[in-house]
Amino acid sequence: MLELPDEQHGVRLKPLLLAFAAVLGILLVAGIVPRLREQAALKAEAKVVKTSLPKVPVVPVRRAPEVTNLVLPGTMRGYQETAIYPRTNGYVKRYLVEIGQPVKAGQLLVEIETPDVDKQLGQTIGTLSQSQAILGQARANLELARVSMERWQKLVQYNAVSKQEADTYRLQFVARQADVVAAEATVKANEENVRRLKYLQGFQKITAPFDGIVTARNVDVGALVTDGTGAASQGSVFSSRELFRVAQTHILRIYANVPQTFVASIQVGQTAQVIVRDLPQRTFLGKVVRTAGAVDPASRTLLTEVDVANPDNVLLPGMYAEVKFDMVRATPPLLIPTSALIVRADGQYVAVVEQDPIIRFQKVGLGRDYGREIEIVAGLEGNETIVSNPTDDVREGAKIEPIFPKPPAGTPPTKQPDSTKPGEPKKEAT
Repeated sequence: MLELPDEQHGVRLKPLLLAFAAVLGILLVAGIVPRLREQAALKAEAKVVKTSLPKVPVVPVRRAPEVTNLVLPGTMRGYQETAIYPRTNGYVKRYLVEIGQPVKAGQLLVEIETPDVDKQLGQTIGTLSQSQAILGQARANLELARVSMERWQKLVQYNAVSKQEADTYRLQFVARQADVVAAEATVKANEENVRRLKYLQGFQKITAPFDGIVTARNVDVGALVTDGTGAASQGSVFSSRELFRVAQTHILRIYANVPQTFVASIQVGQTAQVIVRDLPQRTFLGKVVRTAGAVDPASRTLLTEVDVANPDNVLLPGMYAEVKFDMVRATPPLLIPTSALIVRADGQYVAVVEQDPIIRFQKVGLGRDYGREIEIVAGLEGNETIVSNPTDDVREGAKIEPIFPKPPAGTPPTKQPDSTKPGEPKKEAT
């Protein structure tokens, strides 16, 4: 075999080495250059983040409308509603009405048998007759004593009898006068007893006190009832019980407790909407007819009565209802998003954006909470811009880049507050 000299062998290897080096260089450039570019881009972004201001969403403070709605719970009651109790002792003979039945004033509701009262009346009438007879006898004795006294007085003038005997007949006349007065008083007392028992007999028939609807019946035929004046012991077997309950339903009363904050907005005669959730298709119009005139110190509320007409009787006493008042406020409070509120141990704050723009924490006083928004009654003037959702970047004195919410489609653009510093050129809108 013929071997090549060393010089020729080196000449052949040199191109191969050069080609290998070129390929290796290309591979190195392809791998290192992108990494260098990525590192440079990351450094540039880090520098921008480090030098740029945090972007924070902000919203302007807005004032609530002058007219606001106040919805309060209430319970419907009859315009007149009363429980009917017995005024005499006896047994139910019959009742003539049932629940849900309309009645007129003076209509008979129930009849009561009163055997004890009837017997007492008969006995009292007999006692009255006896006392009247005693009165007649006393008057006869008085007349006899008067005649005897006058006769003996004449005899004394002629010295026919002693003065002592004349005084005796005179004193007998005085005694007979006293007997007549006592007998007359007994007759009057017995007459009053007779009238009282006859009056109780009049309660054998119980009638409706006014036009309305029977909402309850608690009697049955043969049931024992007792006088409902409170003489019977409470809770005893013989205690009085309610016989019927009658209510007027052509007008219903609704009582609502208005918080002290809105007391000044409640006026007698103003209208209010009455909403019954069981009747969502209908809204009833009521009117404030009276208030308690004083705030309850326990609940700090004003008891307010709203009357609502009920001509078709679709509303029933005892129903739950909501009363919506339209409140006109002379100085409406400010509104902010609930998410903008910062709660601390010493109170509630909001992050106000100053002109620089920098952050300033402002303590505020709260009013009604509407869920997404809340009323501010103290601490703000109404021309501030606040952070809508404070994060950890929002600190006292921190500079930010405010981001205003986008207006809805079709809304004309509003002028945003100028955040440039004095002496700097204003930024052109893009």
